[in-house]
Amino acid sequence: MKIVLCFFAVLLTLHCSDALCPQRSDTARILRRRRHSDIFYVDANHGNDAWTGRSPNPSGTEGPFKTLKVAIEKIRVLRTSDVKAATLYVRSGSYFVKKKIFLDKRDSNLAVIGYDAGERPLISGANKISGSSFYPYSQTETHTIYAARFTGRCSSHSFLGTKRLIRARKPNLAKWTGADLTGSGPYLRMKNLLDPTPECNMAGAGGYTQRHCPVQNRWGFKFHQGDINPNWYRLTKAEILVFNAWTAERRRIDKVNIQDDSVMFQRMLRFPVGKHPGPSGFRFVVENVFEELDTVGEFYCDETRGMFFLIPPEGAFPTEDVYVSYRDVFFRGRNVENLRFQDLSFKHSHDNHFSGYNGRPGLFDFENCDGIHFERCEFANIGYTAIYTRMVKNMNILYSTFNDVGNIPVIVEYNNQPDNFYAPRNVYVKRNTFVGCGVYSMYQPSCIHVKGVAQIVVRENDISMSSYAGIRAGWQKTFTPDYNNGQTVFTIVRNHVHHYGNGILNDFAGVYMSSNMLDCGIRQNMSICHLHAVVADNAIHHSKAYNYGAIGVYSDTAASSVTVTRNWIYKLADCAVNFHCGQNNIAVNNMIYHISPKRVFGVCNPSVGDDPRMPRQIMDFTRNILYVNNTLAHLYGRGDKWYNDVPLVNRNDYYLKGFTTQEYNGFFSKTYRTFNDWRSSTGNDRGSIFADPKFVNMENDDYRLAADTPATFIRSIDLRNVVDNSGAC
Repeated sequence: MKIVLCFFAVLLTLHCSDALCPQRSDTARILRRRRHSDIFYVDANHGNDAWTGRSPNPSGTEGPFKTLKVAIEKIRVLRTSDVKAATLYVRSGSYFVKKKIFLDKRDSNLAVIGYDAGERPLISGANKISGSSFYPYSQTETHTIYAARFTGRCSSHSFLGTKRLIRARKPNLAKWTGADLTGSGPYLRMKNLLDPTPECNMAGAGGYTQRHCPVQNRWGFKFHQGDINPNWYRLTKAEILVFNAWTAERRRIDKVNIQDDSVMFQRMLRFPVGKHPGPSGFRFVVENVFEELDTVGEFYCDETRGMFFLIPPEGAFPTEDVYVSYRDVFFRGRNVENLRFQDLSFKHSHDNHFSGYNGRPGLFDFENCDGIHFERCEFANIGYTAIYTRMVKNMNILYSTFNDVGNIPVIVEYNNQPDNFYAPRNVYVKRNTFVGCGVYSMYQPSCIHVKGVAQIVVRENDISMSSYAGIRAGWQKTFTPDYNNGQTVFTIVRNHVHHYGNGILNDFAGVYMSSNMLDCGIRQNMSICHLHAVVADNAIHHSKAYNYGAIGVYSDTAASSVTVTRNWIYKLADCAVNFHCGQNNIAVNNMIYHISPKRVFGVCNPSVGDDPRMPRQIMDFTRNILYVNNTLAHLYGRGDKWYNDVPLVNRNDYYLKGFTTQEYNGFFSKTYRTFNDWRSSTGNDRGSIFADPKFVNMENDDYRLAADTPATFIRSIDLRNVVDNSGAC
């Protein structure tokens, strides 16, 4: 009891001044803010769920709760009312969530706050295996396999300390780091389709997208001899990761036929093998195979024998423990108002073996709520989604870190009913750091995906190491041109988005926006395809796709009313800005350093819908700096087209470094032979210049314009602070 009393004494005496980015040790500030609330405490090490969660007494008959679930349930009864604020202070320690915690209207006006100046309280959904319980099991040619008894439920998401372990796979990762994207190569290659046809085959004779692939090709494929072994232990527990264009899907093996070297799945794929021959590369990886447990960082969990096998790095045992994720949802809230989580660490959630486009399961799952607030929290080693909300308004996610997330860290979902009381509005995702998104699930993942109807703000975040996009906005029912008096719905500003894609999938962007396919791709009713988005003052750089489409800013499926301005976009593997059809779209005053052999700008093409039709486009590329350092690049791509109106392109500064006259004219060619033909026939680029814009320091990625720049009609943009200081404090 002495330790508990000391803790509360410290709680009352710590003080740190307020700052621009609030510090965790600023206990006095929090006390002042919460002093009129009902106060409760929980302590995993010294609490007792039979107590009432109040301050401890000297006799030891009163004190904090022990578990979060009991604390929240008892606070409902003990607090003055659900109208008056209540605060639950959480002491540092480990809180293992064995059952999901349900939150409802009775939990409104509650704040759950970690309360030690040092380490955040850990809230974990894992079963822990002590490092001291592992023993040498067997020896490979180069490594020792360790084993421990484990009677819990096996999970694809297991961790050695803070490092993600990889299910025993073939082929191995090039090098395990513990912070790996599981879709990374090297890869195995298919031998053939189960049912090749003239319109669907390995050669891609059916076109870039082979739309008429037999359904049999959703059930498996043929492999090269030796890549898959029908005698593997627990064969039907092994999974194959199959790559398409912008997705990758896992399927368990049903059976293997060595007569024709074919493998069949237990459940068919969403997309048939062969639909996208080039982008897929006919790649696959085999996972969860005991016989392939042969390198550091790999594990195999065997529920049949009740054993956990692992090849650890040297010196890991006995000091490092293993965490096997168990709980998928920690907190599920419905009809809650004004709920806060602050200074807490959430780790080790499970995906419940789900694979698909649904954002659930989320470690946090909120629906029909008003006023949800996260501040200075840590989310790490997450199996699927960290924060999932559906129809939640007035939400803040601030100063938090998201590291190693299986799917998407933050999803703001919307049911396409703008007049609904809970339709997402006033949502702020600000000053957070994201590292490792789409680590395991690859159905078009990103670090942030927001939908909504008004004032959706994504600001000052640092985003990196995604297997697909950085920020996604939309994929919803969009709006009329004058919706909400034309005010911006999505504001995406001052974010640092970098090192995304990482060579795994295709067709994505650092900032990726879309309308919905039915209205805007198929019906092409442009009167309701307006997203009302502003993408401004972001630094977007270092992208890599497997085959194509590692874009800077991308508005897809005829999304309209999108403004892209004052961004630094540099060192990408594909174009800087792509308006895939749409109207009232503008890219203005961007600093672009283009090193790719591909196009600089993208416009419309027939893939916008399910037939060759394209809607009328209205788009504007003006007053941009285009420093092009690849003589194979073009202004537009081979597949880009426009009908009705040629895009307005004017008052840009082009610097085509090292281009010959032929390459110079070829840069602008589309249906025009030379630049002069392009200019005279379309009226474009009559106010543009061709000169070195004189960036301040390209070697150090400083893309401000020098004082003596010839591009005097283009405003210099200073985003050094965005690059250096975005993200959580």
